[in-house]
Amino acid sequence: MGSIKNYARFYSSFNRLTIPGDKEEYKKVLVLQYTDNRTESLREMRSSEYIALCKSIEELAGYNVELKAQRSSCLKLMQELGVDTTDWHEINDFCQNARIAKMPFGRIDLDGLKELRKRLFALKAKGWRRDTTKEPIYMLNLAGVLGKA
Repeated sequence: MGSIKNYARFYSSFNRLTIPGDKEEYKKVLVLQYTDNRTESLREMRSSEYIALCKSIEELAGYNVELKAQRSSCLKLMQELGVDTTDWHEINDFCQNARIAKMPFGRIDLDGLKELRKRLFALKAKGWRRDTTKEPIYMLNLAGVLGKA
């Protein structure tokens, strides 16, 4: 049996689907389909089956399309703020700042990207722009710009 402990990936996409009827019954049908009728339980799925199911649900829910659009929007805003978006190290340094996202850009999920986008718009609205003549972005104090102590 698989050792999947967290079903957040499945449920985050599954809950975005418009399902007529009983959601629990639909979930069981999907699991049966991806396990060749071996089980109807997410818990009993093999890792490879679970991954295939999640990819399919994400595609069906449009998750990847929305994720790509949010990433693109955030990168465009970063570029407007003076972050070199051709340098992944600089993008990650910027995002890892505690006042921005606290993690590398590639690890930010859809909800996190939506929050990042709001923060970037706030920085832009306040006229903040990265000063490339001074210290790197992760050393700057953004508390005053974002209105937090």
